[in-house]
Amino acid sequence: MSGTRSKSLTAALAEAAEALDAGRFFEAERTALGVLENARQASDFSMMVEAIPTLKAARKERVAAALKAGDGRIRHLEARPEEDESVEPGCYLVEPPLVGADARALRLAGLEQEVPVVAVCREPLTQMNLRPIVAIGRITVRARVLPADEDANPDLDWFLSSMNEIGETAIDSLDSGAAILKQIDGLMDRLDSIPDHERLHDVLEELCRIASSTDESD
Repeated sequence: MSGTRSKSLTAALAEAAEALDAGRFFEAERTALGVLENARQASDFSMMVEAIPTLKAARKERVAAALKAGDGRIRHLEARPEEDESVEPGCYLVEPPLVGADARALRLAGLEQEVPVVAVCREPLTQMNLRPIVAIGRITVRARVLPADEDANPDLDWFLSSMNEIGETAIDSLDSGAAILKQIDGLMDRLDSIPDHERLHDVLEELCRIASSTDESD
């Protein structure tokens, strides 16, 4: 990686940290994610290690803001919003006939409008009476969870548990026997689909640390 590019990423990451400290978590998330993606393109795994904590912290702040705005309530979304419709902050349960792509569109609209939202997309119950949860991005991740006690109106505990379960499913689906770079790219894809899962960031950071150490020893 060229010194100029490295300095540029270092400066951008400093800007992300400054934005996070100032409470501008949307700006921090955008900037830190840009650093992470550019560092991966340059195979600068040390920079990726540096960027991930800021990205994770910014996303944690965004999720906290969405939960606070929701005040424990879950918004049910069963119809696509109008194209120019403003997104309301809070927690959204995206349900049929909407699909995972609609949940992703809602999340991206929230990011664009700088409105904190968290979305979980659920599919119809299976024959085994399990509730599929799906996330779509660069890849599709699907987990099957127990339905909520009150399935028609799940509470926040079920919502958060489902968010965690799909992230854990994404981690478990990674081929831990694959080459380290393939694992890193697999986690980057999973993080694109499920950006609000904290441990996905932790696992990616650890793999990047290993890759960085390997580069330094070569």
